[in-house]
Amino acid sequence: MKSVAKLASTGLLIAAAVAANALQIDLASHGNYVINGDGTFTSNETVIFQQTDLIVPMLTSMSYTADGTTLVGAGSFTNGTDSLDFSFTFTPDVPTDPFSSTQTAHAIWTYTGGTGAFANMQGSGVMASNYDAPLNQSSLSVFSGRLEAVPEPASMAVLGLGLVGVLRSRRRK
Repeated sequence: MKSVAKLASTGLLIAAAVAANALQIDLASHGNYVINGDGTFTSNETVIFQQTDLIVPMLTSMSYTADGTTLVGAGSFTNGTDSLDFSFTFTPDVPTDPFSSTQTAHAIWTYTGGTGAFANMQGSGVMASNYDAPLNQSSLSVFSGRLEAVPEPASMAVLGLGLVGVLRSRRRK
């Protein structure tokens, strides 16, 4: 019975270690966008809000480029040292007011890479951008999601060896 309790506690420790690496991140930014001659558009924005449930460096700017036809693109948040890179797919949204020049585009994003505090992660989330076409402004982009550290192979091997030891001691008793 002790070995079952030991195995259960080991499982809880592993689950806690994995959960401790999870990061909820919420960002908001604003800036300008440019429609490029090749049918893409590029947005360059300044981060005005960042909230996370762990202490990570503040990101200061965001830029992304998307294909104007397929609405697929890639972007990056950075502070000059740390970066969070992502790919995304916008869903076409219909303006709620046909007389308004402002449109909102929603997207699903996926982590593609990062540096510094945002290296070796995986995750995804949602984003939305508000555009004012006559002014070429992205009045507000909201980026939200969850990131988790990818376990290093050496750490997983150590955890596996510990689990083997627990199972062996269970069989001996």
